[in-house]
Amino acid sequence: MAPPTDAGQSGAGPSNAELDLSASYGTIAAARWFLPVGIVVSAAAAGLLGAALGADPLLVVLVPLVPLGYALAVIDGRTRLLPRRLVVPTTLVVLAAFVGEWVATGDLEVLVRALAGLAIARTGFWVLWFLGAGLGFGDVRLAALVGLVTARLDWQAFVVGIYGALVLVLLYVLARWSATSRPLRGDGVSLGPFLVLGAWVGLLVGALSN
Repeated sequence: MAPPTDAGQSGAGPSNAELDLSASYGTIAAARWFLPVGIVVSAAAAGLLGAALGADPLLVVLVPLVPLGYALAVIDGRTRLLPRRLVVPTTLVVLAAFVGEWVATGDLEVLVRALAGLAIARTGFWVLWFLGAGLGFGDVRLAALVGLVTARLDWQAFVVGIYGALVLVLLYVLARWSATSRPLRGDGVSLGPFLVLGAWVGLLVGALSN
């Protein structure tokens, strides 16, 4: 089944016809807390990754990805949408960077592992989306990017990043259920923030274990 032509729903939220996406994104970006919180969170997250990874060239890719991840997490949490215009070009740029790394170093194993991570993550989340597990296709696209980046480091980072995100979602759903005593449907959860957090934790764990 081909992917939908939407902007990247993270779940079964309102249709694009019911949303003024440019206004939604503009409102989020204009919020007084968005930029200062983003600076603090991005600086802390990038700093910890830098300290853990050291001189790994992966940092060249990760540093700009950190504020992007923050923006995607906030957008998805507020609108239930993961904009394709951000996720897809970013994935292509990161992929091109890894191909360039292979050309420069001749280390084909690293590139193959990164591509395998992308394929495994995208396929797994595509299956969940196809089966109606409450995911949107934006989650499939973002999972592919997470798989690409985490597998570039190592398989431990990939496993922690992808499956850690799913565990975090489960814990969140259980906590919400405990607090409200009402079941929370899968399509009532924005998965993007958990994928971003899972990716960061996976990269940190992978870097510290090397």
